[in-house]
Amino acid sequence: MTVQYATATEARAEVAAAYFPASVLDATLDKALQDNAALMDGYLAGAFTLPLASWPGSLRRCNAILAAFDLSHGRGFDSGGAGSWIRTQRDWWIKWLEQVRDGRITLTDVEDATPDTDEGTGYVSTRARRGWRRL
Repeated sequence: MTVQYATATEARAEVAAAYFPASVLDATLDKALQDNAALMDGYLAGAFTLPLASWPGSLRRCNAILAAFDLSHGRGFDSGGAGSWIRTQRDWWIKWLEQVRDGRITLTDVEDATPDTDEGTGYVSTRARRGWRRL
């Protein structure tokens, strides 16, 4: 299952209210965030083992911008002014995701699903006394 990188509340805080007016219900916004998180995962899978357990604010903002583009585009896209800004932002974030995927951008504060390895200490057991003593 895809992890949503931003909540509806976080998305509204990240992106100008013009893109998420009160008429956009949280359920609609959550669906757009979930759909775009799946798109993001397509890129992130090239750099990380998914799902991510924690992520930086840049992924939250990316998720919010991509959702804002989808929702504004569906409402009748304005090719100038605000519509131009959100399209430019979307294009920039897609290029950014490509750079993350290709290893040209390194994200910090990411915890992926790579299992931890146990580097524990060794243990030796024998039946015969070897003359070892504690130091």
